Amino acid sequence: EIQKKSSCQKIQVPTVSFTAEDFGTHDEGVAVTISLQRDGPANVAVNVTVRTVDAGASSSRESNGPNATAADFAAVGRVVTFAQGVTLQTIIILTHEDGVASESIELVQLALSEPSSNAKIGRTRLTRFRIHDATPLPAPGESDSTTAVTTVAVQVTTTIDGTHTTTSSGITDMTTVAAQVTTTIDGTHTTTSSRFTDDMEPIPNETAPLMDMCGDAKLTFAEECDDGNLADSDGCSSNCTIEVGWECS
Repeated sequence: EIQKKSSCQKIQVPTVSFTAEDFGTHDEGVAVTISLQRDGPANVAVNVTVRTVDAGASSSRESNGPNATAADFAAVGRVVTFAQGVTLQTIIILTHEDGVASESIELVQLALSEPSSNAKIGRTRLTRFRIHDATPLPAPGESDSTTAVTTVAVQVTTTIDGTHTTTSSGITDMTTVAAQVTTTIDGTHTTTSSRFTDDMEPIPNETAPLMDMCGDAKLTFAEECDDGNLADSDGCSSNCTIEVGWECS
């Protein structure tokens, strides 16, 4: 966990980023819109290259399994240009119905690279979305290649001066997740947490502070920035997000 005060300054060079780190889950066969934004000066044209990365989903029919009739999605590798004055652009990723029944949710990643010489890549250079299988299960008696859905539980246990309250909920999402949060408030503060990992590398449990305090000059994983105050218009907003046209380190 990061523990430092953020330093923010106006962006002098145009930067290009994805507008989000995650663009959600979509049924196969639909077109997925991915958006990019330019921050900083907009008085010149800039460009950047966008590429898709196979990360569970396949852009090749041949590598999509022997029963596949199509790839999971159409690969993209193209230059996106922001004309003078343009601050938002979008690209379309086509997904395909591949004829394979009951697949697990599949991940597609996208990456920014090779900005023009008058620009640089911003803080969100990677993003992703997921493809949900829309192919119906085979009828009884037909071949069934059903993939088991994993059900996991998130359990939260809180101990406050000898009073115990436990709540739990089940999650069925074919998503790799293991989350257990234990908080003790009796003079000793301990919080253990883990995060959703989807199809990425597992993130191990970690010890975290009892709460994130925006404005305490201590940057945590839940904050984009923390400059030690709750003022707006100084690069780091009152809710510890980086303001448009600024960059923080």
